[in-house]
Amino acid sequence: MRYTTILFDFDGTLADTAEGIFESVQYALRKMGLPQADIQTMRRFIGPPLPYSFSQFIGLSPDEAEQAVLYYRENYAAGGKYKLSFYPGMLQLLRDLRDAGKNVCIASAKPDLFIRQILEYYKIDGLFTCVQGAPMQEQSSDKSSVIRSVMNRCNAEDKRTVLMVGDTAYDIRAAKKVGIDSAGVLYGYGSRAELAAEGAEYLAQDVEDLRNNACFL
Repeated sequence: MRYTTILFDFDGTLADTAEGIFESVQYALRKMGLPQADIQTMRRFIGPPLPYSFSQFIGLSPDEAEQAVLYYRENYAAGGKYKLSFYPGMLQLLRDLRDAGKNVCIASAKPDLFIRQILEYYKIDGLFTCVQGAPMQEQSSDKSSVIRSVMNRCNAEDKRTVLMVGDTAYDIRAAKKVGIDSAGVLYGYGSRAELAAEGAEYLAQDVEDLRNNACFL
């Protein structure tokens, strides 16, 4: 059965957002009087919610992590959110899915407000049936509630027709928890090993590989 509802993660799946995220992480650390993070640590910020990342990857206390998130968003809201590039072929794939009558959705741990502002800024909000990010205060790294919310809003009752597309273990793990198939993209911020270990049904080297092998067109 071909998929009729396609859920996309945002960071590392639809767009390379590293520049704005890394800049905002370093800004927050400077404001906190802390050393700058190395590239591998910053890469781990892409996927889970910010409070979790500052706590787990930097070692901040809950109160410190909360303050770091405020600093991060100060920089991100000022313009960091727009420092991104969509992966080659992705916008055309989204258009083709929409034109084929699919439910094209975003299911992301990124704050909902920022996603909507980005889509409006780049004038692509009309490509999506449903957009669901996380609340600003989200603490959990479990994305399954976001996926369920999107499925409910799209009336996607048959789980066999829903596919989650993401670049990290968080995406694949959440899809498994909900009971839907998943495609792991290898051009994002996760690794082949983690995506395969979580049991992704598909692994795509690039957007064209995703188009050809994920059974949605």
